[in-house]
Amino acid sequence: VDTTADNGALTACTTAPNDCSLRGAIATANVTTVADTIEFDATVFAGTQTITMTGDHFRVQGGPLTINGTGANRLTINGGAGTNRIFYIDTSLLTLQGMTLTGGNGTGDVSPRPTSAEGGAILSLGSGRLVANEINVTGNTSTSQGGGIYLSNGGRIENSTFSQNQASAPGGALTELGNSTIINSTFTGNTSGF
Repeated sequence: VDTTADNGALTACTTAPNDCSLRGAIATANVTTVADTIEFDATVFAGTQTITMTGDHFRVQGGPLTINGTGANRLTINGGAGTNRIFYIDTSLLTLQGMTLTGGNGTGDVSPRPTSAEGGAILSLGSGRLVANEINVTGNTSTSQGGGIYLSNGGRIENSTFSQNQASAPGGALTELGNSTIINSTFTGNTSGF
């Protein structure tokens, strides 16, 4: 990824500058079922950077996908204006490392299924699964369950922080329906209306 622009047409991902957005890289990875890894250009993302979404979620499907951020204190993915969920894990294993997810809102993001508002930052349904290390999930909302993350098939979360997330139903920070492992992580200031 060599641009902060949320432009799905930037899928080339060559050595040319500004030809690979996060949305474009994910779309390219979704084409096959082989495992893919997305990295961020060290020059473009040398300091503190934010990718602000201009459309709905990044849908992850196909083969296992790893997204290696530059650090939770350096790379932020913001849901942007409106009600955009950040990640929707469809049938894949998504591994996230080193990023902050904020401003996600599952309420208006109904494209996975008509009534789905779960998971402000991440929604994982069916066989989708999440592995996360050193992520910061903060300031996300849902009018249903899982203000920060909703996992229907469990997952593994390590060295991460959930803060100031809000849900109207159970799980201000996290709702999980499978068997999840959470290690060395902090939950603070999350709320639920349930």
